[in-house]
Amino acid sequence: MAQERNLRAPRPRSQAAINDFGALSAAWRNFLTETADTPLISVANLSMTFGSTKVLHDITLDIARGEVLVLLGPNGAGKSTFLNIIGGTLAASAGKLIVDGHEVDPASYSGAAARAAGIQRVFQELSMFPNLTVAENLSLTAAPGKARFADTQGARERMSVFPDNGISVKAPVSSLSVAERQMVEIVRAITERGARLVILDEPTSALSAREAHQLCELVANKARDGVSM
Repeated sequence: MAQERNLRAPRPRSQAAINDFGALSAAWRNFLTETADTPLISVANLSMTFGSTKVLHDITLDIARGEVLVLLGPNGAGKSTFLNIIGGTLAASAGKLIVDGHEVDPASYSGAAARAAGIQRVFQELSMFPNLTVAENLSLTAAPGKARFADTQGARERMSVFPDNGISVKAPVSSLSVAERQMVEIVRAITERGARLVILDEPTSALSAREAHQLCELVANKARDGVSM
């Protein structure tokens, strides 16, 4: 997988959206700066092999605090594999993963460990419970020790990051469109308390140009708050 830094958002589906994305990219360049602080995430000489197929080839990359980093590449380049390693759902074959300046033990680093470190993930394949309501799905990730029940008002506040989305938090996820499910999935990760890095895997694949624009604004705002995206 070739590594490339790029602040351009994925190409949207309309000229108006293209103009919006261009303006947002310019805004990102204005406020995103590298600092001398320890990177939130570092990988060094990271490789991943499945059988005889080497998917990741000695990747070395830093993710700074409050940085918006876009990984670009064709299908099969290894983008999702790389994100799975950072997110704790896959262990690398070789190399180092460093979180907050501390090298992690691949044997003990898991999705739960990543979440404890403030790493939230939106998978390319959505991972909600379709038989539960939107509010119930959002409440499932409550912090340890907190009551895990459907907080309807809290769910409405969280969903408001996508203005005028029209999604009822009392509706079962099974009744939502693919785009609506994707918005709920994004909201669940991006509004989680203590989030320090939010990993979005092809987050605009089912969104309209308007919704994708809202997501870009949300990403920029979270980055200004110091959350890596």
